Amino acid sequence: FDKGSGEPLGGATIEITGGGLRESVFTLADAKGAFSVPGLAPQTYVVSIYYSLIDKGNVEVRRSGVEVKQGVETTLRLEIDTATRD
Repeated sequence: FDKGSGEPLGGATIEITGGGLRESVFTLADAKGAFSVPGLAPQTYVVSIYYSLIDKGNVEVRRSGVEVKQGVETTLRLEIDTATRD
């Protein structure tokens, strides 16, 4: 989501690492800023969001220690500051 306005950032790239994964798992946020990664084993992961801004380039926000539990939906809100600096 946009940190200033709270609006969703559709099309943001989401990367899941850690938790015993051999390779990163990637997905895209939908128009509402939501994403889903089915089939992750119950573990602790690192979730990164990447969003491309014309005046800033590729911006990354990372959250460590995201715990996924068996049979429970994990909700995570990540925000990116998209404001232009003068």
